Amino acid sequence: MAAYVTTALTLLALAALVLSDMVSPGWRNAAVVAAVVAVLACGLRAHRAGARATADTLAAEQQARSSRAMLAHAFHSVLDPIMAIDERGVLLALNPATERVFGWPAAEVLGQNVKVLMGEPYRTEHDAYLETYLRTGERRAIGRIRKVIGRRRDGSEFPCELSVSEVWTEEGRRFFGVVRDVSEREHIAMRMASAERLAAVGEVAAGIAHEVNNPVNTIINCAQMIKDGDTAPELCDHVIQEGMRIAGFVRELMNVASDRDEQFHRVDVNEPLQRAVALLAVRMRHGGVKVIVDASTGLPAVRARPHRLQQVFLNILLNALDALRDMPHGDKRIDVLTASRTEAGKEWVTVVVRDNGPGVPEYARDRVFQPFFTTKKPGEGTGLGLAVSSTIVRDHGGRIELRSEIGSFAEFTVWLPVDG
Repeated sequence: MAAYVTTALTLLALAALVLSDMVSPGWRNAAVVAAVVAVLACGLRAHRAGARATADTLAAEQQARSSRAMLAHAFHSVLDPIMAIDERGVLLALNPATERVFGWPAAEVLGQNVKVLMGEPYRTEHDAYLETYLRTGERRAIGRIRKVIGRRRDGSEFPCELSVSEVWTEEGRRFFGVVRDVSEREHIAMRMASAERLAAVGEVAAGIAHEVNNPVNTIINCAQMIKDGDTAPELCDHVIQEGMRIAGFVRELMNVASDRDEQFHRVDVNEPLQRAVALLAVRMRHGGVKVIVDASTGLPAVRARPHRLQQVFLNILLNALDALRDMPHGDKRIDVLTASRTEAGKEWVTVVVRDNGPGVPEYARDRVFQPFFTTKKPGEGTGLGLAVSSTIVRDHGGRIELRSEIGSFAEFTVWLPVDG
């Protein structure tokens, strides 16, 4: 800027001298030479500045090209599927991993709606969700990891984790999704759950064996009385009631042992929780454990597999019973509480199981959810119960937390997101 001002002032001075009759020809010639020198000097400075600007621009362009090349290389090298869509959900770009995992050649799927890669119910819900987000800003997947179902070109479906990021570009708003196929992890988790389920069946069966003895003896006694000629109608009623009681226990035992592939649906958590408590009622009674259940009514429903949740509650209650085993008779207590809470603007249903046992040692609190870790004596536990429970709850979009104080209590809280 200073160079331009200097040039302008020099030219004005030159004009004044040339036009002035009061200045001698010698001075006018000198002024002209000075002005020309000033203009040349200014031009040289401008040229140098322009050269530097050009060099800076070229360096910036080179850096931009290098960054774009690096990003492109990363985009094509990542092992997880990555895809980009626009505000209408149309696929704009995808990496080779997407082609490999989903089985779609890029040429066939680009330009289609991204829901072609989704299984139900996400396939049906996607457009409405995207429209709702663009209109209200309400987020479900953006900025977080979400469990969804992917759909391959051959129609087969698989579990996956999806994380979505939002980016503004010159062409408009874009959404980038990263998908991770968790089929193998799910398979391992199912095998672990099966092993733990069998262990839980053994635990429960021991208690049920005691409970079944009573109704069986009642049935035998009533049948003998009827055979001996007693015609009292209530004897038949006793037989029917006790038989139904046994059938109920067997049915619940089979539900725990079965490896059914049940679907997610709306569930009141109090139902699987009460079933788990009922299954362990005999063992609790024989162990002198007092169980206080404070189940809130009118809780919002969660989207869940009820028998999976029952297994979670069964595992946590069994842990509490084991913790109370060596305590003085009459002092043993388990408190169970269900409630609804709001955290970070999201609604949750929580189930709290708290025992007044010796608590969990500090060194073990970060490891209790790891497979095969246990603080029990050899042969008394598989070390899978809490690991399986954590996996099941995580698959439901929730989490399990542990609070404990040595010599006072241990408290497990299951967090499950409200459906809808």
